[in-house]
Amino acid sequence: MSISSDAAQGNGTSDTPYISYNGRYVAFSSGASNLVPDDSNAAIDIFVRDRSLGTTERVSVDSAESQANSASGAPSISPDGRFVAFRSNATNLVPGDTNGFTDMFVRDRMLGVTVRVNVSSSGTQANDGSAQVWISGDGRFVAFDSFASNLVTGDTNGVLDVFVRDRDTDADGIFDEPGAASTARMSVRDNGGQASFRSAYPVISANGRWVAFNSDYNFDFTDPNGADSDVYLHDRLGGDTMRASVAFDGTGSDGPSDVSRLGYDGRFLAFYSFATNLVPDDTNGLNDSFLRDLDDGDGVAWAADNCPMTPGTDQSDADGDGAGDACDTGDTDGDGFSDRAEYRVSTSRTLACGVDAWPADINNDGYSDISDVSALTGVFGEAVPPAPARYNIAPDPPDGFVDITDVSRMTGLFGVRCSP
Repeated sequence: MSISSDAAQGNGTSDTPYISYNGRYVAFSSGASNLVPDDSNAAIDIFVRDRSLGTTERVSVDSAESQANSASGAPSISPDGRFVAFRSNATNLVPGDTNGFTDMFVRDRMLGVTVRVNVSSSGTQANDGSAQVWISGDGRFVAFDSFASNLVTGDTNGVLDVFVRDRDTDADGIFDEPGAASTARMSVRDNGGQASFRSAYPVISANGRWVAFNSDYNFDFTDPNGADSDVYLHDRLGGDTMRASVAFDGTGSDGPSDVSRLGYDGRFLAFYSFATNLVPDDTNGLNDSFLRDLDDGDGVAWAADNCPMTPGTDQSDADGDGAGDACDTGDTDGDGFSDRAEYRVSTSRTLACGVDAWPADINNDGYSDISDVSALTGVFGEAVPPAPARYNIAPDPPDGFVDITDVSRMTGLFGVRCSP
């Protein structure tokens, strides 16, 4: 593939090939100077080979076709070959590139335009470097990792994070319009809290919904492999972050894992791991490759399921964002309880509950707090047994759940739920 349009082989080393889904286009990096005319920058460039037409094109250029003044690498190409994302140390690919760090760019091969994507929602350039980049199927979403602390508000962890640039927030089909692009952080907990340790090597599904990445942080999951990295999957629509490098029964891996590829629609995730407990009889002690089927098995087709990793046939979606209420960490009615929490305890996702409304689900275990002994006693600051005497409320000794009479007392004291 690393040949010129007239089939001359490259006179320098080529690397990091990325092939499009249909196999027609191959993006790669190369230090060769004879793959295209006038390659005189003495730097590693990004090229695209069209296997159907037999042509080779350099894409690490600015919008006026001027060559980059420094090295580029790590290309990712859209399925139709139109968009190529890559990183570069060059300072002349876009105007105003003065940060002195490695940046992420996207080249539109059809329009001949190059844009920088590791910027904040307001367009501010990153105050630190970026390393890896991945582009969605239509080129709208670009996942990348970065040490920058100014791409989103509240980024104070001082570690490498994973971000996604949405190049068309108004969904009008025109990319990179002023005021119609945004940047969001993906390496976050379900409640939006930031990770304490680095997250890196993102890949994004073709539809832009799912982002997989490696992280040394546990994102609130029990972590049997300690400080070793795991593979996580973030749902851009629902806001969930789940651990993907697990055994079939959900057991966490006992060794480090790294992401490899995410399937076209996000259902299948390939990764490699030194773990020995992901499948039976893994005794070779080597780094193996694994394929995870993320479907929830509820009978609703992955492509049609708005919560494809949360079992259940209910497709309700209060805010209409494409993520069903069963998995949406957003709060449509702004009452402090997420749509997911209200879905689990059967309160309305569109009618705001008061602060004293029940049932809430403080510990997010799927049981309302009025029937959850652990949450109840935690709130009251008492232990069971003996039963807490405060407010004359006690769990029923035989089953440990709160009696219906106690529910009535709580209702009288703390208010009624906002919907049946």
